[in-house]
Amino acid sequence: MEAGQRVEAGQKLIARQKLEAAQRVIGLQKVEAGQKMEGGQKVIGLQKVEAGQRVIGLQKVEAGQRVIGRQKVEAGQKVEAGQKVIGRQTVKGDQEVEGDQKVEDKANKN
Repeated sequence: MEAGQRVEAGQKLIARQKLEAAQRVIGLQKVEAGQKMEGGQKVIGLQKVEAGQRVIGLQKVEAGQRVIGRQKVEAGQKVEAGQKVIGRQTVKGDQEVEGDQKVEDKANKN
């Protein structure tokens, strides 16, 4: 764990994880496999992250979100409510996602 990081509540870290910059983690979070987090990221609520996920830039994640598989998130993205992401997805640019959304297979959004 590097830089100013605040970890609260029950957090379980499994396998290699590199945390950089100011990251604040609140609530229960289970992280598995190799995950690299860069930049200021604020995680609120229950989040389960599996497989290799790389998060770049500012991302605010709220409510119960389950991420499965490989996902690369770039730029400012705000994800709220219950979102289930399955398969490979690349999201670039400013995108705001709210409500229940289920994404399957390959989905490229520009």
